[in-house]
Amino acid sequence: MRVWMVMVVFAGLVAVHAGAVSLPAPPYPADPGNELSNGSFEEGEDLAPVAWFFANQHERTTGGWETNGAHGGAQCVRVVGGSGLGYGRWVSANRVVLTPGRAYRLSFWHRGAGGEVYVEGCPGQLDPATGRFTLELARAYKPAPLRTEPSADWRLYRKTFTAPDGPMWVRVCLASSGVRTAWFDDVALVGEGLHVVQPAAPVLVPVGGTAELVVQVEPPPAKEPAWELAPALLRLTGTAAGPTPGSWRLTVAGAEAGFGALELTARVAGAKPLVARRERFVRVYAADTRSFAFAAFTDIHLYRPGANERNVAFGRAADLIGALDPLFVLGLGDQMEISSGASDEQKRLIVAAVREQVGRMAAPVFMVSGNHEVDRTLEGAATRWYHTHALGQPLYHAFEVGPFLFAGFDDIVPGIYGREHSGGLVLPGEEAWLAAVLEAGKARGLFTVLYAHIPVLDGFPEAPDWHRLMRLIYANDVRLMLDGHVHWSAERWVRNPLRAGVPAPPWPKGEACADAAEVVARLRDPGNTVFAETTSGSAFMLKERAYNGIRYVWLRDGGVAWCDTVPISTSITVEAPAADVRVVQVRGGPERALRGLPVRVALPRGTYRATAGGKACDVVSEEVGGETVIWVQADVPAGGAVEIRVARE
Repeated sequence: MRVWMVMVVFAGLVAVHAGAVSLPAPPYPADPGNELSNGSFEEGEDLAPVAWFFANQHERTTGGWETNGAHGGAQCVRVVGGSGLGYGRWVSANRVVLTPGRAYRLSFWHRGAGGEVYVEGCPGQLDPATGRFTLELARAYKPAPLRTEPSADWRLYRKTFTAPDGPMWVRVCLASSGVRTAWFDDVALVGEGLHVVQPAAPVLVPVGGTAELVVQVEPPPAKEPAWELAPALLRLTGTAAGPTPGSWRLTVAGAEAGFGALELTARVAGAKPLVARRERFVRVYAADTRSFAFAAFTDIHLYRPGANERNVAFGRAADLIGALDPLFVLGLGDQMEISSGASDEQKRLIVAAVREQVGRMAAPVFMVSGNHEVDRTLEGAATRWYHTHALGQPLYHAFEVGPFLFAGFDDIVPGIYGREHSGGLVLPGEEAWLAAVLEAGKARGLFTVLYAHIPVLDGFPEAPDWHRLMRLIYANDVRLMLDGHVHWSAERWVRNPLRAGVPAPPWPKGEACADAAEVVARLRDPGNTVFAETTSGSAFMLKERAYNGIRYVWLRDGGVAWCDTVPISTSITVEAPAADVRVVQVRGGPERALRGLPVRVALPRGTYRATAGGKACDVVSEEVGGETVIWVQADVPAGGAVEIRVARE
């Protein structure tokens, strides 16, 4: 029976209101479904490509990373033999766990002489519940390598092999020997079957609004497959030819409000149905939503699943976020604990902790990469593989909700040679994509919220890419910039220098906002940008604001109505003594008071009044999706409590 491989690429805008113009899409992957990171060697800095390390058997054999006639893009790698006994190889820093009995395609481009490519490894098993890892060294796995013929021109090589019984942990090796020189480029290891290959951020769409999925089937079938979507949150409304042979663009529409998984089935004639499932991937909200909130956490530094102090602290953050009921949540980087020098299996255990804890939140999470996601493995190679492949997160993404644009990007420079803990715009295609997204947002008059890990205001070196980034922010009227990394909370505002007639650096460093009220006041002026740093959600503290917390932002009337950090010691409980009555108990932590904390309550349609601390208070009320949504703002004293009561008039 013919084996089909269906790959799903979620590209472009992940949330589009009906009739809106799509935001620019990230670059389409050269080899969708590649289990390897940086297989085209385009990413890296100075001396080595990201996610690969060089190992030689003889010091005269050397490895290189160069721009000398790459096959695709600008970069490729080489192995230069220096003696008859010399042997060297480029090795993927991350092991691929082969699925037993699954067929895999190994492919690469080669020129020169003496090159061979192979996979090697051993049966392994990681149990996240116990942290126990076993590796059967006596059952080493190394199928016959793919050997090359001498050629001055680039030639494509490909081989299909079937994984043996039992999960096999393997690396890919690009080798050469003797006194020959071999060049390699565009290396891929792709498993056959149905799978999501480049998951973008979750789908966030209103009822009746549309989003686009780009799907690819390999090998291309003679006819388009029959497509099915589940669950009932989305419905398929149209298909069109995609960017490559065997690909299609599927237009989906929000069908009913809810949050859940995406399940896509492709039915190819003569083959078993193929299913791709993406957990926690779809949120459909009421089309008449006008006010909403989002939460953000950063630097949670999770390190193992189960019961430990980090997970206990993040559990409080997750409970607080759940009680506040935001539309979505942002992860601002360093979801993983720092692990420079850790082995591959140690990092996978950290990934299991992040999956476990983030999975506690009843809202989609849009995560960007932090420096801990890309720090060095045991072999000295930096990699984003744990963020993109193990956690299944995009490196950059954009979406919109009503008049607001949200864009998350990667400002991390990994590697052992360059700006390790400073920001940079170095991902291939990222800067052009970010510029196009911000320009589209400005042209449509959207309120732009930008977010990344390294504080862009002063966390970058005085480098050309930093100056270009600041110009992009100011030229496109970015209103709110969120980041983490520093483990404390602070807000600074800058009068847009381009509007003030200052077209070139030095850029202003900003003035501190006195409190949350000033943050909101500064954000009302479209000529200002507010740069906000957020404290750690569950890890260690720095500086004087020594509390773990989350950032909470309430958006209404096309602007920011509230923006502050909330300590995770804050607790919120909701009781429903009657169908049209809600009683909310808010208890403040000992660290600080909160002024005007917005609390959301959804009730059956009607007219409602509210009290806070026994006193009548104003409410913001709107009819949303068959309910009445009430927003009440309350002052919460440090270490004290306030009761909010909402009842029908």
